[in-house]
Amino acid sequence: DTTTTGGETTTTSAPEDEGAGGPSDTPEAEALAELAALLDEHVYLAGITVTRLVAEGGASPNATAAAATLDRNSVALSEAVSSGYDPEVGEDFLRIWRGHVTAYVEYTNASVANDTGTADTARETLDTFTTETGDLFESASEEAISADEVAEGLSVHVTSTLAAIDATVGGSPNAVSLLREAAGHAPDAAATWAAGMFPAEA
Repeated sequence: DTTTTGGETTTTSAPEDEGAGGPSDTPEAEALAELAALLDEHVYLAGITVTRLVAEGGASPNATAAAATLDRNSVALSEAVSSGYDPEVGEDFLRIWRGHVTAYVEYTNASVANDTGTADTARETLDTFTTETGDLFESASEEAISADEVAEGLSVHVTSTLAAIDATVGGSPNAVSLLREAAGHAPDAAATWAAGMFPAEA
């Protein structure tokens, strides 16, 4: 609004133009931001863990510390899921999510050892992970989001993360850029999950 007094003009912002009370303060926006940040963090922590595994082996203090930090991120993700659905959903999510992290570790170790059989098994586990997570979110959201939508998003996440792992194992200079590409999918996955937490009114 514009007000003129004594030849001076003053412009004031409408309440909706100010930061407080804007769309970013809604529960939906907060849940989306938290999920996106945690998923982004997951990718980079997974990358650090894989780098330590390849460089030093799983028993090294650095690899152990990185894996522990990655697991704390998994727990934080499960808590975010619980806050949007319920504790049982969060517990199921954590079990499935930890399984996919373990599959990344197994895939990495198998790739270092040129053990194609174990690497293929890890890939199969990751395929199952995408399906199970999709089913979990579809059920938890009472079909507000589809299992296929969640699974497709996670398949992109898995494929891009495995590409970064392959580059790390192979000593490729592209490893970091591929990891960044994998992290770039976090907002899309977060948006899908958050949509199930706060379904649109019919």
